[in-house]
Amino acid sequence: DGGLYNCAVHIFNGKIIAVVPKKNITNEASRYFLEAPNQNENIYINGVAYPFGNKILFVSNYYHDLKIGTEINDDINLISAPSIQYAEMGATLICNLGATPELVGSKDYKESLIKVNSLKLSSAYAMSNATYSESSGEVVYSGHQLIAETGHILDICPAFNEKASSIADIDIEKVIKVRTRSKDYRRKEIPGFI
Repeated sequence: DGGLYNCAVHIFNGKIIAVVPKKNITNEASRYFLEAPNQNENIYINGVAYPFGNKILFVSNYYHDLKIGTEINDDINLISAPSIQYAEMGATLICNLGATPELVGSKDYKESLIKVNSLKLSSAYAMSNATYSESSGEVVYSGHQLIAETGHILDICPAFNEKASSIADIDIEKVIKVRTRSKDYRRKEIPGFI
């Protein structure tokens, strides 16, 4: 449709496999970006069609219990956050890519948000924020990254540490066992997911 979207592009073995757009566009950002479509579509890049939407679950060919869902930045705060549907569809890892400006208290807020969401969804949750080299005269990014699993922080990359990355071993079998024991977790089939 010729619109501009805020997206995460998924690449595997050097090739694009899908594009996931941001669901929740703030009033300010709506001057530039469109919200994700309600249903998955195709997007054409250099004449090649790729899946495009926020109902795409990535399943490993090698380890079938590794199922990855993607949400962008503050989509995590939505009442109907994409991560909730991803977890209901069986996602064991949620990845969140963001460009949230660093503010006083935001480090603690992000850490508690990711910790609580990984507990609530009985999943692993990885968050990566834009780095300070991407900052401008108007906003400052910190490169804050963290990985949590079922309510426990596994690793944190400190803010403003350009050379560091968050790295952790995620126990997908533990995630599945936690879900199996939970009365609250019910896997669903949601129309429109691929």
